[in-house]
Amino acid sequence: MDDPVLAAIATALATSAVTELTAGGKAAFNALVRLVRRKAAEQPETGNALVAAQDDPSDKHRLAELNAALAAAAQNDRTFAIELHRLWNEIRAGRPQEDHSETRNTISGPVTGQVVQARDIHGGVSFG
Repeated sequence: MDDPVLAAIATALATSAVTELTAGGKAAFNALVRLVRRKAAEQPETGNALVAAQDDPSDKHRLAELNAALAAAAQNDRTFAIELHRLWNEIRAGRPQEDHSETRNTISGPVTGQVVQARDIHGGVSFG
């Protein structure tokens, strides 16, 4: 079974993508790295997959191998799985929340002149 959380963790581990995290999120990410490295010390296949993915994070095959190694480790070690998911939730809590709100602009009737339909304008608007 594919676990999107493990896929996200594999990508984050390979790319060390923590630039947008708060201090708490970065601390959780560092704890996640330590957790995976401890598991890698016990299971060479996990360690090899981690190193390979970090060497070339753009290689989808290497990311898939790391994802599979994490999935196998999580399946064989319930404590590892729980801690992995707990830390990932902490990391996600340390990221800026995505805005899923909508803006709808409606113009009806005859319009003369210029019209701007926008959301979240920071600064002026001018027509040249």
